[in-house]
Amino acid sequence: MTARLTEPDRCPSAQYCANAYADHFTLEFSKKGKTDDSGKATLVPSRGRRQYGVVFTIETGELEKLNRAESGYRREDYFQVTTADTKDRLDVKTYFALDACTFPGLVPFDWYLALMVAGASEHGLPAKVIASYRNTRYHVDRDETRRAHALRILKKAGYDSTAQVLARN
Repeated sequence: MTARLTEPDRCPSAQYCANAYADHFTLEFSKKGKTDDSGKATLVPSRGRRQYGVVFTIETGELEKLNRAESGYRREDYFQVTTADTKDRLDVKTYFALDACTFPGLVPFDWYLALMVAGASEHGLPAKVIASYRNTRYHVDRDETRRAHALRILKKAGYDSTAQVLARN
């Protein structure tokens, strides 16, 4: 979600650029959370698959803050994507989970998945992408601090709860 990315500890300057996709990649929740056993998203190679996402521009000076927020991931500076509308090829920066941090079978928390669904909806990613996120198994996080933080961000986007975002229409 734009609201999460533009928080003060991340990239307040972030501006939407384009929806895009990466061929031969898919998304998994196989990165282990820093302080818990929840699954966090990472791109993984997957021949014949296509993963959609969103490209943002940020001020160069904020890159270190983003690197800190994305600890446990390695930054790839020249990752090629294709814009969804114009089919232009772009080299972008993205983050991949460090191999030592990945564990197949992890499940994301509800608030984490809700932020992803809300962001995908906000930027009009394909309905099949949003549906696949909504169909992802998740755990309800019992940590009220994490939940409250995510809910504050979701409320900025007009959602009342994680359940509202994750409801299968």
